[in-house]
Amino acid sequence: MARRGRTRQVTTALAMLVVALGATGTLADAQSVLPRFAEDGPARALRQVREQRGPGTELRYVQPGQNRTVCGYIGRAGQRAAVAFVSRPSRILFSDDPLTVEFREARERYCPDLLQAPTGTG
Repeated sequence: MARRGRTRQVTTALAMLVVALGATGTLADAQSVLPRFAEDGPARALRQVREQRGPGTELRYVQPGQNRTVCGYIGRAGQRAAVAFVSRPSRILFSDDPLTVEFREARERYCPDLLQAPTGTG
């Protein structure tokens, strides 16, 4: 009987150890993912812009869009040219990308009020 009680104690201790290690692993994984979801829109857009276009790129104009989307314009420090962007949590699109139709559809869907340059003179 004493042996059966000892086996039960060891089994319980091992089960608790497995649960604790699992919880620790899950917490560590969540901490590496959560900061990206905790970013506000402009901070996320700046991170995405700098990952795609380099550290010398700056946000020039930012406005909120639909469903956690942020839209606006970026440029390089010291240059006048600006490029429109649509930043979603998992992706960023630029107006000068080869995917012009996808960018236009995203802009119309998520940021229909984004300020745009005139297309022509009357």
